[in-house]
Amino acid sequence: MRVAWAFLRVGILEGLQYRVEALIWFLFDLLPPVVMLFLWLAVYAGRAEVAGYSLDQMLGYYIGILILGTLVTAHVEWSLSHDIRQGLLSAYLLRPVSPWLYWFMGSLAWKVLRGLFLLPSTALVVVALGGTLHLPALSPLQLGVLLLSIAAAYVLCYLFKAMIGLLAVWLTDISGLSGLWEVSMYVLGGAMLPLSLLPAPVQALATVLPFKYIYAYSLTLALGRQSEAEMWNGLAIQFAWLLLAAGLARLLWQRALRRYEAVGS
Repeated sequence: MRVAWAFLRVGILEGLQYRVEALIWFLFDLLPPVVMLFLWLAVYAGRAEVAGYSLDQMLGYYIGILILGTLVTAHVEWSLSHDIRQGLLSAYLLRPVSPWLYWFMGSLAWKVLRGLFLLPSTALVVVALGGTLHLPALSPLQLGVLLLSIAAAYVLCYLFKAMIGLLAVWLTDISGLSGLWEVSMYVLGGAMLPLSLLPAPVQALATVLPFKYIYAYSLTLALGRQSEAEMWNGLAIQFAWLLLAAGLARLLWQRALRRYEAVGS
């Protein structure tokens, strides 16, 4: 535990050195949901609801996208790819601590830093909406499941992104795979639109893929749009994907170590 906290402190200090860069990337991620918020304000002019969503719920949905984009989206694939291509992984393997702990706490440190940007920006967006946003009150059970699902969503995203990064052992460039993941997340994860607005075949596809359980599941739960049965069923599927991703990541890590050759500095 002491080692984990030490890695977290180092990650935060490193992030503070690049706080301007972190702010630029945060604003880049902030722009799409904010634009969608004000777009939906125009769409709802004279309408009570769209596809079963009231204006309050739709605005809450994109506020949730803004928050979850900061809390659960990991970008560890670039760190892993860089360390592998530059031969820096060798130094991590020689340490008495798993490199996975170092990468995970470093990613978590960036979450802490981005959280500092999230609080004032979210407050400004809510104020700009002029009191239009009203979120439902969740029961203690719903709130507990929501927090659990958000933590699971972060680990799930982290594991899949880490697997993309590990593919740098076999590939010279992972940008194509990373871009494919981002597009899939944008559509099938519900970051672009609520899944209920998409065609039925796309909704069915999203239900069996992991993307929904990183964004859309937690969002609809936060908006009170799930029955108790749907809540537990979604949580079970999310944890099933989490276990599967952990197993795949472990297997890929073992294969990558056998394939890895230290080249570079």
